[in-house]
Parts: sequence; structure tokens; C-alpha cells
Amino acid sequence: MRKKLGPGRHNPFPNARRKNWAKRMSDVYEFFGIEPPRKKSTKPVKPATALQEKTRSKFAYANALAGKMNEAAKIGYHLITKKKPQTPMNCLMTNIMNCTVTDGSQFVTSFKDLLLSEGVRNPLMVPQIRISTLGNASLTWIMGDRPMTKDSETDLVYLLIYSETQNAVLYSGYVGLQKEEQATIDIGPIRSDEVLHCWNFLKAFKGYEVSYSDYIKDVKIIASEG
Repeated sequence: MRKKLGPGRHNPFPNARRKNWAKRMSDVYEFFGIEPPRKKSTKPVKPATALQEKTRSKFAYANALAGKMNEAAKIGYHLITKKKPQTPMNCLMTNIMNCTVTDGSQFVTSFKDLLLSEGVRNPLMVPQIRISTLGNASLTWIMGDRPMTKDSETDLVYLLIYSETQNAVLYSGYVGLQKEEQATIDIGPIRSDEVLHCWNFLKAFKGYEVSYSDYIKDVKIIASEG
């Protein structure tokens, strides 16, 4: 049995049996009069370069924009992310980064090239949207003469309206079925000179198949009387 130190006896390492390794070592340094080593700094030695700062700012911009459109991405990239080690948010952020360039201190995104979904379903044909300044929005499209099945007729139509003026998503969600050829929603009052970007895509009524998102070019704001 190890002999215990009795009263009056000095134990140079009182923390020897403690599990705290840092405290035990501090006793050793103190006993032998050794200066303990300094902790290695975790701060970067060199300041970030202009390119690194620009990349970080662009990443922050893409992250903020993707966060506003994340609900659409969860549906539009659901199947894609099952095959890749990425989240829908990651896919959308990558897409935004690829569509964005730096103009001085500002970021300019080519919204018409931005994809909110990727899939094999056929997209809507000739989508048009009319929005009054009171916020009444009407989306129309045509079925066309392409062959339709019972399955495709009941595809869900997803619509996203983003206001570049307000830097906000005014609407994001399903508006109806493909066979209905029209849908109306309310997005709240807007200005007549509002800069809007609109996308739609189709999702199978059953399952997770989607179409590639389509940027709606035919968007008109109609001034309401009164």
C-alpha cells in the first residue's frame, strides 16, 4: 500500500491524482521553477486579403438570399440532395454564388439564370403573371398540345415572387394544379416601379419529382385606381 503523507509533510504535487492534466502540469512547472509554455494563438497571423474579404462578403450575401428562398429549395432540391452530401440550402447557395458578380462594393445577381429546382418533370408552358399595386396577383399558363397524363395534369404549381426593391420574398408556395391553367393569390400592396423576380416549377402530386424552375419573363404590374 502506498504510504500517505501525514500532517506537516509537504506534498509538492497536491494535484497529482486529479484528472485535470493542465492543473497537474502547472504544479510541476511551479515546483521546478519552469516557465509554462504559452498557448498557441488561434487568430490568423496575416490579415485577410482583398480577394478573401470579397469572397467572404459574397458568401454572406448568398447565404442571406438563400435563406429567404429556402422553403422553395427544400422542395426543388429534395431529390438532388439525396444523392449528394449537400443540403437544399447548400445547392441554392452554390447556384446564387455562380449567378452573382461583384460590381464595386455591390453584388449583382443574374436572377434569370438562378434555379430554384432541378428535375425531370415538364415545366409550365407560357407562364404569365399580372400584379396590381393593391397586391392581387394572377398567374396564367397553357396546357398546350403536348401529351398529358393523369399524373402530369395534377402536378402542383409552385410560385415564388421576390422583390429586389424590398429585398424580400413576397410569396412562396403552391398556387394550384397544372390542369387549372390559372391561379390567383394576394401578396400585399406593392409600388408600381417595384422590381420583381418570379419563378415557378412543377412538383408531382405524389412523390418528390419536380421540373426545372422557370424564370417568368412576362411580369406586369398594373396600377390600381384609387
